[in-house]
Amino acid sequence: RIERPESKEGAAKLDAWIESVNALHEGDDKSGAQFAYSKNMPDIETVMREFDPEVDEALRNSGFPDNLPDMDLKSTIKYMCAILDIPVYEGHMNESLHMMFTAYLHLKNNPYLSAKATTPGKGKS
Repeated sequence: RIERPESKEGAAKLDAWIESVNALHEGDDKSGAQFAYSKNMPDIETVMREFDPEVDEALRNSGFPDNLPDMDLKSTIKYMCAILDIPVYEGHMNESLHMMFTAYLHLKNNPYLSAKATTPGKGKS
């Protein structure tokens, strides 16, 4: 259970974050740009860039994501963000998660990638 912030400023930031996440679920591609991060974050295009071939191969050979090391939730978030080059600032992990899920939903809702994944011989079959 997440406690609601007691300050008005904290509550407003939480409300803005919730609205931004809801907009992502509704397919609003501009929602990530509407969220004001309090710390320096990469732009969404940087996060969504293709991995270098060596990194892609290493992830495939490691069994990622099925074979994640056994760790607590905070460590898992830091691990996943590190793979994506998303910084995690002390006390601002929710912003890193927002960036990660923004990238995920942009990729998930990308018509080119969806078509490529369902094309015979490409991606999933």
